[in-house]
Amino acid sequence: MKRTKDGIEIQLRGLRIVVSYEFHDIDEGVSIRVSDHHDNCLLRFDCFDCRPVWIVSPHREFLITDSVRSAVDWAIEQIEHSLVLYLSLAGYPTPHGLSETYTRPAIEKIKAAVAEVSAETELEATG
Repeated sequence: MKRTKDGIEIQLRGLRIVVSYEFHDIDEGVSIRVSDHHDNCLLRFDCFDCRPVWIVSPHREFLITDSVRSAVDWAIEQIEHSLVLYLSLAGYPTPHGLSETYTRPAIEKIKAAVAEVSAETELEATG
């Protein structure tokens, strides 16, 4: 994991996963973006308070339904169990050797990054 101007970055088999906390108009929350090595966004989970969505490139946006207990937890589960499927929907070839077993260490890093950006935002809000 490393801190960049975009957020906390995790590398996974040629993919760049960036976790950040974003503010948009009246909505805010954790954003998890998966990009290729050219920084083209392939998949994004905006786990915002009012309107959580997930987006598969090119520009297919889906609401994360109210039946989901936690949009952040759901997004992490999707990356852990369905990343290969989402990458294929985005027209991206599956990186060699990418499997649930290989993604487990990255999932733990994503969870740590989510906790870190959330804590930082909470500290900023409370001063």
